[in-house]
Amino acid sequence: GAIAEAGTPGLEAARSLNVSLQHRGLDTTPPINWPVLPDQISGGASPSPTVPAGLTVGQRGSDSGCEDFEKLLLDAGARSQNASKPWVENHLQWICWKLAAKEAQHTKLKGKLRDADVVLDELKMRYEREVNRGQSSWLKRLLEQDVPASHAMVLRIAVGMKLRVCGSELQGQQQEALVAAKSTTLTLIANGVKRATLSSKLGQQRQRSVHLPLTAIDPAGGMVPQTDVVIQRKGPVLIWARAPDGSSYTTTQKGHAQALGRQEAHACQVSETVAAELQGEEAARCRRALTPLGKRKAAAGEELYAQALLSEGNGAGLGRLTDQQQHQLERYLFLVALHRFKEKRKAEMEAQQQKMLSQRLGAGGQAAGSPVMRLLVAPVIHKDVHPEKIIHAPWSVIRIWRPTDDIMHLSEGDVYSVSGLIPVERSGRGRTPLELSSGRTTCWERQQPTPASCLRWAFQPRVWLQLEQVLQQMPGSYIDCFGMAIGATAIQHPEHHTAQQFVFLVDQSVQRLNLQSKPKNDWMLGIRLTKSGDIMGFLELPNQSTAFCWFKSLRLSHFDMQNCICNLEVDSLTTGGVYKAPPRDQHLTDQKMQDLLAWSQAEEVLMQKLQGRVSSLI
Repeated sequence: GAIAEAGTPGLEAARSLNVSLQHRGLDTTPPINWPVLPDQISGGASPSPTVPAGLTVGQRGSDSGCEDFEKLLLDAGARSQNASKPWVENHLQWICWKLAAKEAQHTKLKGKLRDADVVLDELKMRYEREVNRGQSSWLKRLLEQDVPASHAMVLRIAVGMKLRVCGSELQGQQQEALVAAKSTTLTLIANGVKRATLSSKLGQQRQRSVHLPLTAIDPAGGMVPQTDVVIQRKGPVLIWARAPDGSSYTTTQKGHAQALGRQEAHACQVSETVAAELQGEEAARCRRALTPLGKRKAAAGEELYAQALLSEGNGAGLGRLTDQQQHQLERYLFLVALHRFKEKRKAEMEAQQQKMLSQRLGAGGQAAGSPVMRLLVAPVIHKDVHPEKIIHAPWSVIRIWRPTDDIMHLSEGDVYSVSGLIPVERSGRGRTPLELSSGRTTCWERQQPTPASCLRWAFQPRVWLQLEQVLQQMPGSYIDCFGMAIGATAIQHPEHHTAQQFVFLVDQSVQRLNLQSKPKNDWMLGIRLTKSGDIMGFLELPNQSTAFCWFKSLRLSHFDMQNCICNLEVDSLTTGGVYKAPPRDQHLTDQKMQDLLAWSQAEEVLMQKLQGRVSSLI
């Protein structure tokens, strides 16, 4: 820490002290047992860095005080290279300030600490601890770059507040602490700074990181040292891939495998076409080499190479050559000229083939994919903490790249302490307020389960909702639903590598809604499907008139009151598809699906009415 210039008593207080007392050895202890002082003065204010009233200050411009204490320290056995003048000046400044502050706080000590003997003993203690024992302060070791600046530590700023910092970065050259303090800068990250109590010990901390609640994370504040989360939803493993044209997209593992297969087949076809074209060009070049003009310009072995290549092309081999030519060819096969020419032509043809392939296939080559999984998490906050400042549940998404086997075993409802997450800055409407990405140093540590009654946003188990229950949810919520598809649009391609489709669902609750509210039209679920999510199979059925569909972790977008449609969107957490076999879920049983199918068959008139309305909307 540093203190204000106006509050630096420094050597002025030391110059007014009597330095003619007896000398003491370096191993002597001070005669006074310093009392343990509170962190705050009466009235709750922090100790002022100014010189307390009543302490006489010497004349400015004189260096006799520092030189006298330096001489006394050297006479006591200190080494001159360690007890230099800058070292003595720095420690005298802090010793005089500490003694003056103690006298100002405790009236019983007034006039007893303003003694050169006490100052000298303090100076000897600091020399013994720092030089002989090697116990330097954390800030000194930090300035000399003996310890990483990213460690968790508590520092005190000029105005008196203590900060717990982590993940900082030191900018400056490695040099002596007193010299480095004038040019070195400690850069803090917003997510790595937290206010510490006044009783916190300065320097290195046993706790390796700074704990930051999920609601206090700044998207532009750098890496998050540590936070606690409750896993609400676990999404499927998707593939983030980059296309040959450089654009990126997210798809399922099955979709990525299909894309790679199509790309490999296309590459093989183009490679065969290019090889055939090059072979034809080489044959034409060989024919030109066998002309009278070409023979005069041909290099050593080129004429025989052309004859052999053209003979192999029509299946005659070397049999059409005369005996003299056969003998000459066999002799040339062992010549370096022929070997070098063949290798040269081979290298030239391969380079030309690669150039043609890159032009026809694109510079990107095959699409490279990276597996990624997303988790929907909530903060671990007690329900009684600042209820007036928390308006809505700050759901956040954690994006995990290349999930390991341990990550794959994460379960919904578990509480984890996560360190090393990196916020992702996002913008635009309808997006998750906060998204975090895992890195190489991200660590997951499972915590003991917290009672749901104590948490403001405890784990909410999955429940299959019907249409009337979806109307009671808040926009932005994630829901699980199932129903009967009564219509779907054709597959659209609004952007490159994306496809979308709108599907409309109903269930038995539509009749109860009509009896309760008597809306202008029958309510329906309108779901916007995209390639993101494990629902690729449904996109292949645009003409499916009636089919049973189920979806998990659909995001509720908004309510269209005019058309009576609940609009839901597919998210990276969404899974689902068309009913072919009962999904393995304890809440979605065969009986529920059979009841829905029986209802759709019994209400044939209503289904036809809804299908006609969907057709008009499309």
